[in-house]
Amino acid sequence: MSLDSLQSFPDLPTDVVRCLFEVAAYEDLCTAEHLTRVSKIVRKWIDPILYHTIDLCTISQLVQFHHSIMLCNEPVFFARSVKFLCLGDFSNGEFYMAALCLQPTFERQKELVQTVLNTCSGVTRLAVWLSVDAHTFHSAFTSASTGAAISPICL
Repeated sequence: MSLDSLQSFPDLPTDVVRCLFEVAAYEDLCTAEHLTRVSKIVRKWIDPILYHTIDLCTISQLVQFHHSIMLCNEPVFFARSVKFLCLGDFSNGEFYMAALCLQPTFERQKELVQTVLNTCSGVTRLAVWLSVDAHTFHSAFTSASTGAAISPICL
């Protein structure tokens, strides 16, 4: 950590300062977002907390998260950070982004989801909400990297 970043905490060891920032981030995600603007080192500490649980309920969120993946300079960040992932039902006819944007085709949505699943390879909890038949689900969510499929669960 740079000397400038420690000026507010001159007598505390870096690991204690980090713990303080992390506790604040866990307590309130809005605070966590603000803390990422304190310094680059604090952002490195807080980003994994912000990306621990990802809930992609709409096509817009899926597209934006995919964009974040593509812009990330650290390829393993999402594999290490994302532990809980929820993929919503993107067939709900959501009006996508802006009036002149067209909703991505099913094939494009499938590509985006596959990229997200492949990139977030450290996920320990996965929820998928779909209104499609089991065959479509099975073929759409076959992992390109391992060839393994996620089996649908009927409740």
